Amino acid sequence: MASRAIATSGVLNASYEGTQNVRVVDTSGSGVRLVIDEQKPADIIERVGGKEFGLSDQSFWQVHHSAPALLSEAVVRAVDASLVFADANNADLYSGVGLLGHALASVSTDRLRLQAVESDEKALGYVSENLADVADVIPVAARVDQWLKNQVRNLQPGEKSAWSRATVILDPPRSGAKAEATSALAALGVGQIIYVACDPVALGRDAKALIGFGYEMVFLEAWDLFPHTHHMETIATFIKR
Repeated sequence: MASRAIATSGVLNASYEGTQNVRVVDTSGSGVRLVIDEQKPADIIERVGGKEFGLSDQSFWQVHHSAPALLSEAVVRAVDASLVFADANNADLYSGVGLLGHALASVSTDRLRLQAVESDEKALGYVSENLADVADVIPVAARVDQWLKNQVRNLQPGEKSAWSRATVILDPPRSGAKAEATSALAALGVGQIIYVACDPVALGRDAKALIGFGYEMVFLEAWDLFPHTHHMETIATFIKR
């Protein structure tokens, strides 16, 4: 169902002859925007509670209007604050523009050191500014699986302790993190993993792998943000035992 903002903007009744793709973006901070074919990206604002996030009108953002706040609040509940160490190798994997990384950083009593790993360089360009109030961000333009593999390959003597104190946000696409990522996280000995999933099958597969590597699932919440599909938005916390 179209939101009231889209329905009253007139874009649904307009004609777009000669175009291949028309996307309507209904933002919480910049109103309704049209993205037609491969037009030049433009900056927009999304509001989550009292926080404004800058992003491109072609960046990933949750479609459900309530989802960003709901997921941010759930990440805060999912994190064991006693296991968050500001100076550890904390990471936001598949960071997007930093929505969930900001939620993690807000839990820390000290300013968080956070590696934001994202393959979409346009999205990555917004992360440092979006998290400037809560974290020292190290933006990394890379595929998550390749970046994790490099971290394992380059692990120095004594460095594993920095990973054992780390909290990692893992928010993969619908296909999940898969074996390469879960095995690398286990090899690094990451202390706390907050897994955000939109497909229960992928989450089940990856949860089985993490448990096999010695992790315990200590938190689980799920919401039906995609009605009439089998997809459920789920947050699970895994602690290394």
